[in-house]
Amino acid sequence: DTLTVRGQRHHEIDEEHGGVTHVKECYWGAFSRSIVLPCPVNQEDVDAVLKNGILIITLKKRDVRSRVPVIDLEEL
Repeated sequence: DTLTVRGQRHHEIDEEHGGVTHVKECYWGAFSRSIVLPCPVNQEDVDAVLKNGILIITLKKRDVRSRVPVIDLEEL
């Protein structure tokens, strides 16, 4: 299971300084981020909220009893 977030940032002109910019990085355009999830999730029960520039995504596990196996490094 993988969570993929896709979006688009638009180029904004800084009106406060009359549109004059001395240094600015290119951070506009399409973007995509994929995160491998540690356990299966219920795809029908996903919630996302964008507040103050922070995206909070809530995913619910499909089976609460399923756990990701953890291997102790000393056992290897």
